[in-house]
Order: sequence, then C-alpha cells, then structure tokens
Amino acid sequence: MGKFLKNIAFCISFCFVNFLIFNIIFNIIFVFLKNLNLIDINHINLLASIVFIIVTYLITRRDIKKSCFKDLNIKTIDIYVFILSSILVSTIFFILIYNIENKLNFIYYQRYLKNFNEKLQINDINIIALLEIISTSIILVPIGEELYFRKIGITFLKSKGLNNNYAILLSAFSFGLFHFTILSSLIYSFLIGFITGLLYIVTGKLRYSILTHGFSNLLSMSSALYYYFILKDTPDINFIMKHNNNITGIINIFIILILIYFIKIFYKKKFIGIYKKFFKYLYK
Repeated sequence: MGKFLKNIAFCISFCFVNFLIFNIIFNIIFVFLKNLNLIDINHINLLASIVFIIVTYLITRRDIKKSCFKDLNIKTIDIYVFILSSILVSTIFFILIYNIENKLNFIYYQRYLKNFNEKLQINDINIIALLEIISTSIILVPIGEELYFRKIGITFLKSKGLNNNYAILLSAFSFGLFHFTILSSLIYSFLIGFITGLLYIVTGKLRYSILTHGFSNLLSMSSALYYYFILKDTPDINFIMKHNNNITGIINIFIILILIYFIKIFYKKKFIGIYKKFFKYLYK
C-alpha cells in the first residue's frame, strides 16, 4: 500500500512540477510582452513552448542509449505501423468511453460540453494565428512534453531502480493526469503515454515518441480544423457539440486505416508480429 501511494504521489507531483515550470515561463513572457504592448495568447503559448523545450532539454541530456532494433529485428516501417495501429486502438477506446460518459450524463461531462462551444468559436481567427496554434500543438508541445514525461520521467524512474514496465506505466499515468479533463481524455492520454514510453524504451530514441504525440495531437484538434474549414456555416451548433468527438473520431479512424492499408500494400507487413516484438522486450 505504501509503495502504491508513493507512486501516486510521484505522478501528481510530477504533473505539478510540469504545470509550475510552464506557468512560470508563461507569466514571465506575458509580463514581457505586456510591457511591449504585444499581448497575444497565441504568441505567448508559442514562445512559452519554445522556452519550455529549452529548459527541459537542459535539465538532463541523459538518454536511454540502448536500442533493441537488432535484438528484436525491428525495422523503421514496423515502428510506423505500431504507432498507427496503437493510436487506432486508443481512438476506439476513447469513443467508447466518451459515449458511456454521454449516456451516464456525468456532471463534469456536461460542463465540458458547455466549454466546448468556446473551443469551436474560431471563425474570427486569421490564418497566421491558426498556423501558430497548429505548430504549437503538433510540433512544440509534443517535443516539450516528451522531453519532460519520457526523457526526464522514465530516465529518472529507471535511475531509482524501477524496471521498464513500472517506468512506462508511471510516466503514462502522469501524462494522463496532466491531460485530465474528462475520463475519456484521461484514458486516451494514458494510452498515448504508454505507447510513447514503450517506443522510447525499445528504440532508445525520442523522435518516435514525439512523432506519435504530434500525430495524436493533430487528430485531437482535427475537430476544430474540420469546423473551421468545413462545418463553420452549419446552423446546428448543438449537433456539432453533442456528436463532435464521434464524428471526428470516426473520420480519424478511417484516416489511420487508409494509412495502414497503403503500408500493407507497399510493404506487405504482417502486423500481429510487430506487437509481439515490442511487448516481448518488456517481459524479457
């Protein structure tokens, strides 16, 4: 019981430190830009993300050097298939849990729906601001968070004697807590954190974790992009609010399936063996 509470305390404190570092950076930049009369939330987020990346990179340059590519006979294309199929499974789980929350009519879920209306109101955002939001969400945020949760987090946990399984799970749970808004987002973030942690441990390289995180963020913000480019003239905003995640989730599933299908055609991969290779390493 004591070990369990200690692990939970680590996850919460790890999230808090991330939140604290980013907010200190954010507020310093806010004050600086305010003095220059250049306050813009997109500019602040962009600059804060860049500074956060620099800070997290400087905290530690240690890396998990060992690569299991040769031991497990893993090819680069195997990694891409693993990433796509894992995000596919995570998206399906998200849709299922999201709809359970909807049916059970949780209070916090209704509050989320209320706030979602503001998220969709991006008609007045110019293309430059939209590009800033996209670049921050799918490039800078994944780099910063993977440096923090995977490179710093997993390396720290392993330095304390934890094995790969526990290091990945605790890092993933911390990542899920940090992104917790509703239950479905907690579980989806945990799954993405588990995937990126496994990729980092097996390959010894952070770039695959960043790629996975960035692609996941792109899919997650696709609802706003669909709305901006396709659905902004719809008269039924309530329908979009209610069914947004189902619609975009299904579209994202089809996108992933198409990508996997093309990989299968060009490389003739047998996908089930790829999962065996990755998970085999955890239980060596």
